[in-house]
Amino acid sequence: MGCDIHAYIETKAVFDDRDFWDCPMEVHLHRNYTLFSAMAGVKGDLEPVVPPRGWPKNTSDTVRYKSALFITDNPGSSEGCCSVEEAQHYGSEVMGTDDSGAPRLIRHPDWHTPSWLTAEELELVQRRLEDAGGLRVVELDAVIAAMEAFLREYDEVRLVFWFDS
Repeated sequence: MGCDIHAYIETKAVFDDRDFWDCPMEVHLHRNYTLFSAMAGVKGDLEPVVPPRGWPKNTSDTVRYKSALFITDNPGSSEGCCSVEEAQHYGSEVMGTDDSGAPRLIRHPDWHTPSWLTAEELELVQRRLEDAGGLRVVELDAVIAAMEAFLREYDEVRLVFWFDS
């Protein structure tokens, strides 16, 4: 079974001394185990540029919901949903509750090795790939360029990602 990456650019702005993370862009990177290895030590032989950091504590709502399953009474009604029984079986992190305190949102049980990298760290990933055999990932160049553009307007920018299977 293959392994794919789910990736989102997040930007941080500060309003009234509070951090606000937003997700202006979903990123599509083709399956590339050498890249995944350099980014997070997944499915390859390269050491990651930075050891996987886990889920950011202060992520955007978009990333929060994309990394989750909603608990519902009608789980077959939509992708990204599960029943209460399934949620209990998964034993995943509870990410949100309803007014009564019942879990309504859990971390997706199939996602693994979450992390995030800055544009500078992604440049190091590109260098590591080139050093390992001359490979340059053009999609990663585009992601870095987008992140650098966002950095002209926002306080911080990061690529949040995780893998499936």
